Amino acid sequence: MSEGLIAFVNGDVMKREFKKVLGSEKMLSRFLRLATSTINQTPRLKDCSQESIVGALLKSAQLNLEPNTILGECYLIPRQNKGKWEANFEVGYKGLMKLAYRSGDIKLIQAYEVHEGDKFDVDYGENKVVHKPLLGGNGGEIIAYWARYTLKDGTSDFKVWNKADIEKHRNQYSKSASSDYSPWNTAFDQMAKKTVIKDVLRYAPISVEDYAHAMASDQTVIDVSVKEQEGMSTSDLFKIASQPEEPRQLVESGKSQEWIKAFDTLQAKIAERIGDGTPPAELEAQMGMSFNDCESASVEKLKQALKDASLIRKNGK
Repeated sequence: MSEGLIAFVNGDVMKREFKKVLGSEKMLSRFLRLATSTINQTPRLKDCSQESIVGALLKSAQLNLEPNTILGECYLIPRQNKGKWEANFEVGYKGLMKLAYRSGDIKLIQAYEVHEGDKFDVDYGENKVVHKPLLGGNGGEIIAYWARYTLKDGTSDFKVWNKADIEKHRNQYSKSASSDYSPWNTAFDQMAKKTVIKDVLRYAPISVEDYAHAMASDQTVIDVSVKEQEGMSTSDLFKIASQPEEPRQLVESGKSQEWIKAFDTLQAKIAERIGDGTPPAELEAQMGMSFNDCESASVEKLKQALKDASLIRKNGK
């Protein structure tokens, strides 16, 4: 029954761990109310392992994101995996924006849906998007989503995804999309915007630990053994809670460790070059491929892109 799970989450052990992160009795009290509400409104959570629920709630508290509220900051999503129910942690649209703003570098994040009746045009070379929604009438079906960030120094970038690609990405990478409790089924537009925001922020020159931890844990089961909590420090707990179930989702889609290493290196170097002021369009031209093409490129092409863009030192590091 849910009552037993609620009693466990509100028990002395969990209260102590939540308070270490949240800092005050007032914040603890509010978080426990949210956690209780989440369990009551999501009956299937009672079938999930306590470890996965604890891990998801600890991550929510660590990131200071409200779980399963109308704000859509983060979610605990029950999902059946190989006959076992687990609680998946997923960052929401508003939560992603909240974490990005914490960096202090972001001035504005925008995300919109594009209807078939809208006037919409993009020019990646000029880093320009023109979107004029149809007013005073039915704009028709949603055909695309776009997002843009603007830094405090005025630097900006944007990404556009058509709806078909959003759905393909959801089906390929969201483990919990088939769950009745998934925000993909209750708030599709918000999750679509999150996908595009997440994509454009991959190359934004921002550095914030919470954002990195959230992306590492997004859409995963965070398994923290309750029996191991006694005597563990908060930092040790969150070292466990911050780890995703697998090193990278791409492992599941058949990517080798060599590919992952090359891709991660290229990502880091791209962010470094953009942070140094290189325009994204110029960098793509130097690489010989668009940023969107990187994930489908071979190991050899990724390494060649590094060389062509002079992103590695002459000694090969």
